[in-house]
Amino acid sequence: MEDFLQHFVQRKHFTHRKTWFQYRSDTNTTYRSRCDYILGTDRRLFESISIKNPRHYTSDHYMLMARYLVKPTRSHKRYLKGRKQFPLNFAKFGPLRKADTLFEQVLAQCPPPELQTRKKRPNWIAPDTLKVMDTRCSLRRNPNHDKAEARRLTRQINSLLKRDRQRRTEAAGQEIQAHLEGPSKDLQASYGVLKTWYRHMGDRPQKPSRKDLTKVVDDFKALYTAETPCPPGDPVPVLATPANIRDDIPDEEEIKAATLKLRNHRAAGPSKLTADTFKEWIKRAFPEEFHRSSRNSDDKPPPAEPEHWNKLVELVQYIFRTGEIPTKPSFRSQMAELGRGTGTAIIEAKLQQELAHIRGIPLFQIFLDLKKAYDNIDRPRLIETLRQYGVGPRCLSLLETWWRDQTIVPRQSGFHGEAFKASRGVTQGGIPSPTIFNIAVDAVLREWLATEVDDNGDIAEEGFGVTVADRLTLFYADDGLLSATAAPWLQNALDILIGVV
Repeated sequence: MEDFLQHFVQRKHFTHRKTWFQYRSDTNTTYRSRCDYILGTDRRLFESISIKNPRHYTSDHYMLMARYLVKPTRSHKRYLKGRKQFPLNFAKFGPLRKADTLFEQVLAQCPPPELQTRKKRPNWIAPDTLKVMDTRCSLRRNPNHDKAEARRLTRQINSLLKRDRQRRTEAAGQEIQAHLEGPSKDLQASYGVLKTWYRHMGDRPQKPSRKDLTKVVDDFKALYTAETPCPPGDPVPVLATPANIRDDIPDEEEIKAATLKLRNHRAAGPSKLTADTFKEWIKRAFPEEFHRSSRNSDDKPPPAEPEHWNKLVELVQYIFRTGEIPTKPSFRSQMAELGRGTGTAIIEAKLQQELAHIRGIPLFQIFLDLKKAYDNIDRPRLIETLRQYGVGPRCLSLLETWWRDQTIVPRQSGFHGEAFKASRGVTQGGIPSPTIFNIAVDAVLREWLATEVDDNGDIAEEGFGVTVADRLTLFYADDGLLSATAAPWLQNALDILIGVV
């Protein structure tokens, strides 16, 4: 055991460590004291050792303050780095399925991911502000420093920091304006400047403790755990006509068209596969289609290497044929078709407002946001709804396999918690999730319209028709709008919709 007191004596230049005593004649009492010993196994565990003089407290002892660490700082940093890694490197027990084998072959053909260089935070504090900070630190090193002077320096530092923040905001605004007013009018670069300013404007989030992260994991487990038995109430009847949805195995041309629609530079999953990798394979396997616009260029297309693309096509076709999904699926197919979306809904809402203004009548609107709608939806009922809408057994089997093998990992402030399986809800941010959820919302709205208007279900099939100037309903996923010129009808419609949901 090392004697930390000896180390402290050498650093603070104490002249003795003997027992201290003092005789006071007024009370005829002898006061005695002796130095305490701090024992430990590692001197690095004690940091920031200093002597303090408590205010309004008189004593013959020295108050020694220090930070005591359970483990060295390097060990703590290693622990935090381990918590920031994605914990999905599960060991595979037993023989691999054919889907896993094909997926491993696809991964073997991918180039290693490029390590991104982390950008440093911009140094926005002015040199004169740093100089005042150093002056205050030097002043506080003395236990008997001037308290009034320290408070004055603190007020001065706060004023200088406020000035520096204002300068940083003005500089970001000027840079954004320069990008927008330039000849190129680079909107993406201006948005990048705005995002950097917003990210560095506030303080960094505090690292979550094990207790906080455990609470987050427990909350997510309760959110994604299905109720037993299934939620109360009867299933919502489907009043829509079943659609003719293809359920055959996609061919090479369909896979190629879906791959080319994927967006570039998207975040990859645990497999590190990106859409750029797939497009590069198409570029090499089918250069005549990828380079239609650059045939007049002097650059020759790279030689075709179709073996990489064939591995991907074989994997996709096998997944649709058997319904087996690899352990770590990473690619996503474009399931959402172009057409009516949020942009169309916004235009319709604005047109209704303008029409009400021209007609000179009041317009009442209710904006809805369904709480935890993606996470609370019941999967068996959703599968049954999709089946009644015309989705085939192969797609439904693929969706059920995806949900069965799906693993959820909560994340807070860049740190990951415990992985677990979900038994209800759909993923937020996935390509098929909005389409699947919109089908469920469509079934609910059709039942709501059939309950609200007694016309043998015609309005549930055709919608409001020419009466949209007086009544309008807009929904996309878990966001919706109810508007009408008659307040009683709108209130009654909202009550019925809440009962249906």
